Amino acid sequence: MTDERDARAEIDPIRDALAAVVDRHRSNHAGAVATYIPELADVDTDGFGASVVSVHGRVHSAGDADRPFTIQSVSKPFVYALTISDLGLDEVHRHVGFEPSGEPFNAISLDSDTGRPDNPLINAGAIVTSALIDGPTVRDRFERVRSFLSACADRELHVDDDVFESETATGDRNRALAYLANSSGVLRQSVGDATEVYFRQCSLVVTTEDLAVMGATLANGGVNPLTKRRVMGERPAMLALSIMATCGMYDHSGEWMARVGLPAKSGVGGGIVAVQPAQFGVGVYSPRLDSWGKSVRGAAVLQTLSEDFDLHVFDHPDESRSPVVSWTTEDDVTSGVLRGEFDLISAETVIDLMLEQRGIEDKGGTMRLGAYYAVLAPGSQVAEAYGEPVVSERHRHRYEFNERYRKQLEDSGLWCSGTSPDNRLVEFIELPGHPFWVGTQAHPEFKSRPDRPHPLFRELIAAALQRRALTEPDSVSAPLPAPVDELASDPSASLTS
Repeated sequence: MTDERDARAEIDPIRDALAAVVDRHRSNHAGAVATYIPELADVDTDGFGASVVSVHGRVHSAGDADRPFTIQSVSKPFVYALTISDLGLDEVHRHVGFEPSGEPFNAISLDSDTGRPDNPLINAGAIVTSALIDGPTVRDRFERVRSFLSACADRELHVDDDVFESETATGDRNRALAYLANSSGVLRQSVGDATEVYFRQCSLVVTTEDLAVMGATLANGGVNPLTKRRVMGERPAMLALSIMATCGMYDHSGEWMARVGLPAKSGVGGGIVAVQPAQFGVGVYSPRLDSWGKSVRGAAVLQTLSEDFDLHVFDHPDESRSPVVSWTTEDDVTSGVLRGEFDLISAETVIDLMLEQRGIEDKGGTMRLGAYYAVLAPGSQVAEAYGEPVVSERHRHRYEFNERYRKQLEDSGLWCSGTSPDNRLVEFIELPGHPFWVGTQAHPEFKSRPDRPHPLFRELIAAALQRRALTEPDSVSAPLPAPVDELASDPSASLTS
């Protein structure tokens, strides 16, 4: 196994491609280090590294990937996600807005009506957001921030005390922003307490690998891809990425999204985190900054990666993806086997195929729709054939709902098992003469939303059940379960406790 790992480490085309991009921009010496925080003015200006971490947990690094630097404003979207996890979106945004300010990071950008900072990623908004962290003391509140960011990075992060003291000594403008927010009634802690937590948060020491893991945690819906542990709920992760996309580069955010097309957050320590949702996180570091306060070489690396490897989130694929593995008709039975993520376009594809088979219904035939890799009930035929299901903590909530859903379908006499055209055992819903769908959201390879089956398929099943009830009044003994409302009542909640 060791030889296999060594071979994998030696053969890494992603690392090699990343190293080539870093080397391409190594000679770029434009920009200047931040001087308004004296400790940042003394860093080695030649430091330059980059890391990519996939949602599979693979780490690829080039250059000075292990060189430490302070996280600074890159911490902001993660603290924002923590506050949403604690309080919910609506409560957080009673104190801070959603909108791009169009102004520099340290500008006085407060809403004229509410007094709220425009968004949680400018300094005023970040101070207000940090003040929402709960705890009896400043030390307790900062420890919650430090522990959360450490969980995102899969490493215990610590404060650079010299940078913290430097920030504290020169932080009058940030205190002024805090006083303005306090005068508007949106700052939940005292100015001194709020700014201390904020200064300590910005002084945490990271590397590019740390930032890439943190970004990959957001990309992975709040689950750290190295530890497989859920750090935050899917919704806070999604909301953090949304704010990064619109506000992460301050008054340069619009051009950044147009040219690079990756949600990102910069920091005056020279770091940038960027994310391709559901794929990977990237961390880059180089301390020379441009006029917007972001790393010159770091930004150049990200733009090159985006252009050379088609990473822009709005890049259009050559072909639309299909959830259909096979679709066959034998005698009077049409069988469809599905896999992959179930989104709107996937649902449309399957429904169109179903509707093309209407002739089978008229002849009294049957349509079967099943899925590969379904996480099903212990003791079921599929579980007996392939082993009892192993359900990760990330999918426990989905699995439990799926069990309730499957049980009610079973009580209705609709849940079946059988063999797919390629001789794999699958479980499915069968309605003679009608289309149907298998309720297997529990597995990451086949999911729509965490709290309910895809609504389009619910409508199909409901219509089929209603028609069957009219023709066979005694055949349906239990209705379809209603969507669970645990997440609806608190949309920011994690799927697991």
